[in-house]
Amino acid sequence: MATLQQYNTWRSSLVSLLEEAANACAAISPERAKLYTFLRNQLRDDTLKIQIVGTVKNGKSSFTNALIGEEVLPVDDIPCTAVVSEVKYSPEKKAVVNFCTPLPLGLIDEIPASTRDYIKKHNMGRDANGAPCQIPPLQIPYDKMSEYVSIPEPTPDILFNEEAFKRYRDKIDQESPYDVAQLFHPAVILKDGIEMVDSPGLNESPKRTIVTLNYLKKADAAIFLLNATQPVTETDKAVIEEKLLPLGFNDLIMVVNRIDQTCNREKVKLYIQGQMQGYTSNKKIFAVSAKEALEGIKKGDHELLNKSGMPEFMEFLTDYLTRRKAQLKINKTGRQVINSIRKDILDDLIPARLNTLKTDSIAIQDRLNVALPRLAESQAKRNKIANRLDNNIPLALVPIREAINEFFKKLEDQIPQWIRDFKYKTDTSFVVKKSELKAIAEEIINHTKEKVEEEFKVWNENTFQPILNEQSKYVFGDLKKEVEDFAIEITGIETIISGAKSTSTDGTNALERIAGIAAMLFLPMGRAGGDLFSGGFDLSNFFKKFACDIGIGLGVGLVALWIWPPVGFIGTIIGAIIGLLQGNDRKIDKLKRDISDFIVTELRKENPTRVANLLGEVRSTFLDIKQSVIEGIDTEIATVTNQLEEMKKVANNEQSAIVVEQKRLTDTAAELSRISSDISKLCDTVEESC
Repeated sequence: MATLQQYNTWRSSLVSLLEEAANACAAISPERAKLYTFLRNQLRDDTLKIQIVGTVKNGKSSFTNALIGEEVLPVDDIPCTAVVSEVKYSPEKKAVVNFCTPLPLGLIDEIPASTRDYIKKHNMGRDANGAPCQIPPLQIPYDKMSEYVSIPEPTPDILFNEEAFKRYRDKIDQESPYDVAQLFHPAVILKDGIEMVDSPGLNESPKRTIVTLNYLKKADAAIFLLNATQPVTETDKAVIEEKLLPLGFNDLIMVVNRIDQTCNREKVKLYIQGQMQGYTSNKKIFAVSAKEALEGIKKGDHELLNKSGMPEFMEFLTDYLTRRKAQLKINKTGRQVINSIRKDILDDLIPARLNTLKTDSIAIQDRLNVALPRLAESQAKRNKIANRLDNNIPLALVPIREAINEFFKKLEDQIPQWIRDFKYKTDTSFVVKKSELKAIAEEIINHTKEKVEEEFKVWNENTFQPILNEQSKYVFGDLKKEVEDFAIEITGIETIISGAKSTSTDGTNALERIAGIAAMLFLPMGRAGGDLFSGGFDLSNFFKKFACDIGIGLGVGLVALWIWPPVGFIGTIIGAIIGLLQGNDRKIDKLKRDISDFIVTELRKENPTRVANLLGEVRSTFLDIKQSVIEGIDTEIATVTNQLEEMKKVANNEQSAIVVEQKRLTDTAAELSRISSDISKLCDTVEESC
């Protein structure tokens, strides 16, 4: 059984070895030293992120508290989490809130006065030109956290009216000024490197659904929490099928909470286990009671704690995280670094340089005369690739932006017609009552929402997905050939430096090195772009997965949520217009017009933000891929440049420098050989333990 302590020991060992590797090759390959330092920093600062997801009312906050062993997050009988909350380790308790950008202003009067004053101090999240800007994080009183991350308490007339409560929830959540809350706590489990992420239900508001899914990309484990009192609802299945599986989360850890509220725990557990077959590769289902666990911890009642099922689950979780993380971050990173050291440096770079130092100065000068112009050509190829990507990325965003804008414009034209033609089913009195008008209004809204979703599904499949794939190929379609040409050029220079007779080569080794560096840089990012580097720039998988990676490709499930206006606003407009209508037909006609005008106005107002957010995701993914490829290319150029600098010393007959360099290369080879051997032993240990 693997433990977190084992993982932290392995991580610490690899961090030290990566630092040693960076120091050892700093003089002979600065770019590889930079890469090893980057990987060291990523691993050193790494945490084990556990995100708890699910639908509303399943007790995610209570479950998170039980994992930590203390009531850290606010809990209520009604679903109340309005903000994603990260729970991290710190010797002292503290809490910080981060603000949305752009900042919603609708709830300014309902948040704590200190926050309102803080937002005003920062010009309501606007810069000098009036454009949205990021408000710095705000530290808040730890014991007052519920005032910030929870939804303001509803009045009884809202709480006991299902429709009113839904509108209230949607309105409050849409207008929350907070993006994420961070809680720092000295809990033992957090000290071992675990970070808990509590998130709103995946069937709550559109905005929070997107935030929750974005966080999942960074999670090391995703726990899907079910409710034992309502085992496996259709909503649970729909959330998994429509929002999680399309994003690649097929290894969900299924946990059933509130098992204490059932008559037969084992029977409920077996039922849920049968229902969840096919939804996750983790076959075991855990049944727990967060309530019993917390009571057991408070009272020191070990029997109650064990009965809660939480100790058994925690044992599984720590083992699962350790094995998963060790394989991904320690073993995979370690093996790639070993390959880089042994193949790139010990087998190729150092022997070539030592051989060069033994060559007479006249032959060296002849090689320099041939190699230096070739190096300039390689630099030009590098700049051509970078410039093409820099030029094409913004151009690729134009048709994507146009496609979204055209869809919104089409909706603006269609919605009024849909509403005008809609035949409502509500029975009306001779003089239409307010309650009847309200029912008709809700029919109109639901009908319009269904039509929007239908229209979106067709547009997404027939227009948007093809455009995304087309623009991905436009940006990266020539990348494989360009990098292959560059690799051939670099390998030709290496052949000249080594003194080989033939300069004919396919550049395979250089291509593999560039792809390997790009893959290592992508390892911590968790994006679908990582597929770009499998097998030496295989673009096929990348184009297939790219849409899901940026949060598209989920059918109606996700992007349609960005399109539809907040229900709370619609409820507000209904209430405002009901009392102004006179005459039955005229009342209903005006009701239709007012709802139509409101929805169209709301779409026009929110469209720029929706488009900007989506394009930001696309741009970020494109730039990450471009940067990682250029880093790999720059490493090759820097390595060859260093070799040519050493050749210049030989050509100038700097004998003393040559002797010093020979010893340095020999010592470096011995040191890197020892480091790669130690990393190999560490990886073997990890494999045996996992």
